[in-house]
Amino acid sequence: MTTKTHLLSGMAAPLILPWARTPEGIVFAFAGGALGGVIADMDKRNKDLGDGRKKAGIVLGQICGWSMFLMAIIHDFMIRGLQYKYFMDMPVWERILGILMFVVILGFGVKFDSGSYMHTVYMGLLLSMILHLIIPSMYIEFTLGYMTHLLLDLMSGESEVRLIPVRYIMK
Repeated sequence: MTTKTHLLSGMAAPLILPWARTPEGIVFAFAGGALGGVIADMDKRNKDLGDGRKKAGIVLGQICGWSMFLMAIIHDFMIRGLQYKYFMDMPVWERILGILMFVVILGFGVKFDSGSYMHTVYMGLLLSMILHLIIPSMYIEFTLGYMTHLLLDLMSGESEVRLIPVRYIMK
């Protein structure tokens, strides 16, 4: 699948949620789903794909997904909306721990991935749980976007989707 397919399907999947009926709910459904839809392919920017256009598409998709996510959060903080209230009600140590864990886990998956970590259900759930520490009301949208990405890859046969990384499977 192409990155634009992952991005758009990730954005569309959370729209089934009942709270995605208000303008704010739709923005956060789009943003969380967009990030979830493209984040599993972050490891591909380090690989030689053989086609410069495909690699450029992956990088542009990452930029789109991350910018939608960050713009939604920044806008919510500017108007002091729901995400701002959740974030500010949390203890400082929990915010810092959540952000650090998300960055470390994501960095590990991107740096040392050979296609076996980022395309697993376990990594999607792990990132979702950590995102729940940072932004409690957006992790469901993220999870739906991520699982949609894995489902599309599974149906297309483009990459192997597993529950856990290959190295942990007993032979």
